[in-house]
Amino acid sequence: MPSKEPNFVQIINHSQLKDLQSITSALLPQEELSNDGSLWRISNKYYSASVKLTLQPKEESSPNDPPAVLVYIDKSISNFDETQVLKDFPNAEVRLIVAQEPNSSCSSEFIAAIPCSGWELVDLSEKEEELGGSVGLPRVAEALQTVAWDPGEITKDTKSNKEESIREQEKEMESFEKLFNQFAALKSHSNSLSGHERKRYTEKVVTSFWRAMGGDEEEIAGLSSDEEN
Repeated sequence: MPSKEPNFVQIINHSQLKDLQSITSALLPQEELSNDGSLWRISNKYYSASVKLTLQPKEESSPNDPPAVLVYIDKSISNFDETQVLKDFPNAEVRLIVAQEPNSSCSSEFIAAIPCSGWELVDLSEKEEELGGSVGLPRVAEALQTVAWDPGEITKDTKSNKEESIREQEKEMESFEKLFNQFAALKSHSNSLSGHERKRYTEKVVTSFWRAMGGDEEEIAGLSSDEEN
């Protein structure tokens, strides 16, 4: 079985560019790459990670199972096996066909088959952003960042959000435990009330428990606990 490496992108080159540095510089932000173009440093509001970039010769198969694969095509190349490209790397989380003017370098049948085969076509000739996402060159990095890379470091904002969420959950649990400990007394008091008063009191207790558990206010909007006495 192919071995798995957590952080690497397999690049298959169908372009006139020959070396890894030239290819990665054409696809990813220069300032995020190592000097030789073999390492991509991701840093966003969620995490930072280092991702290895490897170039696979067209005539060889990969010994590894990559989390992401990128097929780079420019209009200087027209004699590659389009059918085989879409069959390769079925287990990769992200599979990109990145092309300079794909209508010139790829057949219409190949372009139509890309999304149906679980791949994404990135047309580098597109410049404008679409609603809700990027196109062209910015889309390459954006798509690759959706992989569940093994992070070198969780960012401060993410840590703060997690800590805040834990604190909120602890507060809700403390409030719920206090109410639960008072349940016997609440029930005893309810039994001492008349029918209508008992109903209103029960609704107030239910409302308190619901809020202590973090329930949606809309679900209890009609209870008498929210009405004036």
